[in-house]
Amino acid sequence: MKKTITITEALAEIKLLTQKVADKQANICNYVAMPSDKRDPLDKQGGSESYVAAEMQSVRDILERIVQIRLAINQCNAATTLEVDGVKKTVAEWLIWNRDYCPYALMTLRQIYQRINSERSKLQGRSIVTGQTKPDDIIVNLSEKDLMAEIEALNQTSGKLDGMLSLNNATVTIEV
Repeated sequence: MKKTITITEALAEIKLLTQKVADKQANICNYVAMPSDKRDPLDKQGGSESYVAAEMQSVRDILERIVQIRLAINQCNAATTLEVDGVKKTVAEWLIWNRDYCPYALMTLRQIYQRINSERSKLQGRSIVTGQTKPDDIIVNLSEKDLMAEIEALNQTSGKLDGMLSLNNATVTIEV
């Protein structure tokens, strides 16, 4: 029987189901193999063999439920559109942007910014040693103002997106 839940509820269910699988895996490992001269501790409940088989089937069922939930979320995300800073994309596209584009773009821009500052620091240190009162300048092959603006814009978009995704997840429902 399918039920309607929010994406937030679905993600929470996935988290609980994942923990349940981990717990079952640990329990299965306790009974999957034992010395032949030991008495089966589950003998009165049908034996360890039937317990392991039932728990393995339970793990498969839980994993299938996780797959069904993820598929429902993905289908919903592919059909739902969000607008952030005047840019419209599906939630699926925004999630990919947030995971694959934004962090690497920010890392690249920050490394460039750090390199510029590092070169300036080297010149500062050299002018102190040589007694020059004014350090030589460096050649920067891009606009530092634009660089900082791009870093700020990416941070701002990512922050807005996080809030919008949280709101979306709390209000949009799926059937699983």
